Amino acid sequence: MQEKLNRPKRFGEMLDTIFSLSRQRFIEFFKIYLFIIGPIILIEMAVEIWMGKSLFRDVGPGMSFVDKMLNTFAFEEEVVEGSTEDLLYNAIFTASNFLMVFAMVGVVLAVNQIRKGEAFQAGSSLRQAFKRAPAIFGSVFLFFVMFIGVIFAVFIGVLFIALIVEALPTLIATIVIVLAAIGIFIVVLYFFVRVSFATARIALGSRVIQGFRESWALTKHHVWLIFWVYVVFIIIILMVLSVFEISLALALGNSVLYGVLISLVYLATTMIGSVGYSVVFYDLQSRHDASDLQSMIDDYKNE
Repeated sequence: MQEKLNRPKRFGEMLDTIFSLSRQRFIEFFKIYLFIIGPIILIEMAVEIWMGKSLFRDVGPGMSFVDKMLNTFAFEEEVVEGSTEDLLYNAIFTASNFLMVFAMVGVVLAVNQIRKGEAFQAGSSLRQAFKRAPAIFGSVFLFFVMFIGVIFAVFIGVLFIALIVEALPTLIATIVIVLAAIGIFIVVLYFFVRVSFATARIALGSRVIQGFRESWALTKHHVWLIFWVYVVFIIIILMVLSVFEISLALALGNSVLYGVLISLVYLATTMIGSVGYSVVFYDLQSRHDASDLQSMIDDYKNE
């Protein structure tokens, strides 16, 4: 495994490395996520019990089993916006998503130790991640600013396209809208793939702006490779989550236990996604290092 993590890999070999590493070190990687997100799950569990949700089984009204299952989530009581429950749910959602970044960084650091042949523990990886907290805060803030900027740019682009197609025949306007939508999607995807490994570089010691520059350099000529790896993982994660959600809903309904188990499944799939992110990152790094080495050799030969 150490040898695989330190050299460039083909698409199939990369996927094999991701799943093999996830299987071999599942407990260690899962502990990283469980240590940091576990308390959030317990808090959410306590809030739902306080709100009166059934602990083990909660199904909707109906005469038959099918009716009850179909109504399980349809009759869930809506949370009033601005209420205490709404504020609690929003706080839990925000905290869990933010802490997920540190869990991902913990996995990146753990995989780095594995590729170096070093032993690691979940606690030590998380401590290293939190030591980089100011820089990681900076990367999250910059990602947020970029996201707002992209949304604004897309809005301006959509407004401009709307003004153009307004005077066109229906068929031509439809074609222009479809092509424009595809173009906007590709541009946005390309940009975020190019900067997606900034957090990994920052976790390893780079400064915030430097990390984004290094991510841009690492992903050069490899955007579609990264894209297809992401696509495969998204499909797998969605399939796994769908299977568990349906199975657990049939058995437990919309109960507290259902929410806890789904959260654990989500943690496991997100953890595997972080392993995939880490493997792709170190693969790109090995390609970049090899490219730099080849460039140095070529420069030496030309002298």
